Amino acid sequence: MGDISGSAIEKARRARLIAWDIETSGLDWKNNRIGTCQVYIPGDKIYIVLINDCTPHNLKLLLTNNDICKIFHHATFDLRFMTHNWSIKTQNVVCTKIASKILNPSMKDHSLKNILSQYLGITISKEMRLTNWTTSNLSSNQIKYAATDVFYLPRLFDALKYALINCDRWDLAEASFAYLPTRVELDILGSRDVFIY
Repeated sequence: MGDISGSAIEKARRARLIAWDIETSGLDWKNNRIGTCQVYIPGDKIYIVLINDCTPHNLKLLLTNNDICKIFHHATFDLRFMTHNWSIKTQNVVCTKIASKILNPSMKDHSLKNILSQYLGITISKEMRLTNWTTSNLSSNQIKYAATDVFYLPRLFDALKYALINCDRWDLAEASFAYLPTRVELDILGSRDVFIY
């Protein structure tokens, strides 16, 4: 409880790619808490970590390791919470929501539920999203929900990457992913989008 194991770190280093998601007590990264971090290491398993008041050393190591690609959906949301709470600068992060927005600029719904259905033909439930994620006893439905949110991310990212390469937009996606840690720091600083007038 409170962190991922050292052996999981080694497995992530070998895999070089993991999927990551968090559940929180609300939407405000300044005032709400991180309840759980769920990390899926392909070829291994899904780790659901209950976050307490202590800073998770091993999770920080994963986030700052440039040799391990971290796949998120709506990365800015998750990274704001973790950067603010754990005083870190993340490395090597990609985001399926950003990939979807670059691929389909006119599409209105870039939710995980929608793009999983569109690209992989998979239907997921979001019913547990607003439950209590800061409890020390997650229900079986919460555990299933948290696991589902990361399990499909590697396959989804592969599908989106393939489509982006085919339409010559992968370079835009890569540049956007590289900017993510900076954008998060600007949000926390209060500058937000520095490109608007």
